[in-house]
Amino acid sequence: MTVRKDQMTSNERMQAYFEGKEVDRLPAMPMIDSVGPRLIGEKK
Repeated sequence: MTVRKDQMTSNERMQAYFEGKEVDRLPAMPMIDSVGPRLIGEKK
């Protein structure tokens, strides 16, 4: 497996993604707010 070096910073990637422009890879957007409370024992 070959790991490519990013060509954009995370901020550049997110801005381009939301503007519908080409990005070097898909942005990773973990949804920690949906599982965060469960991880610390809180109930939603």
